[in-house]
Amino acid sequence: VVRVGKLADYVLLHPELTPRLGGGPADWRIEALESSPLSRVLVAVGQDGGLCVKQALPYGLLTDEAMPLPLDRMAFEESALNLYARLAPDLVPRVLMYDSERCLLVMEYLGTHTPLSRRFAEGSISPDFPASTARFLAETLFRTSDFGMPGIEKRERMAYFGGKAELIKVIEDLIFVEPYTDNPRNHWTSPQLDDLVAELRADTELML
Repeated sequence: VVRVGKLADYVLLHPELTPRLGGGPADWRIEALESSPLSRVLVAVGQDGGLCVKQALPYGLLTDEAMPLPLDRMAFEESALNLYARLAPDLVPRVLMYDSERCLLVMEYLGTHTPLSRRFAEGSISPDFPASTARFLAETLFRTSDFGMPGIEKRERMAYFGGKAELIKVIEDLIFVEPYTDNPRNHWTSPQLDDLVAELRADTELML
């Protein structure tokens, strides 16, 4: 796993990346961003720009116990981002490098952006969000459909992305099944929130 203290060394191993930062390691600010339970995200910022590095973790920190996950899932993310960059280039970060050995992506640094999850939590969604999201969905959904993509490419991509079925199953269970059932991965402050948990699990309209 590439950690904060090792990222400068990693960048130096790839000379094509250093011009995006400018200067040398002593001039770079390196820090960890809000990582998801499935990946680690680091940024390096120099006098001329920055890099964002996202690495798949070999486990998901979704419970008290780590859940093993396939590392090749980052290859799917790299393929999807490159496809979306072709279809909606101004709406996705650009992939600068993919390291299959370490299962990490080096991407364009969007330093002025705020994670959408934080914006949702703060209730401060940008006025451009609805239109940008609608355009992204329209461009990517139509252009990857049978109407917008040549048949051979469509079938090849379906076969390729079908390989991530294991990860999709994990995510589906975490979002659509486990929160509403008696599952050992669920945790809450008990007994204070027991009544609320029971109410949510009995809310058929919410689950639908």
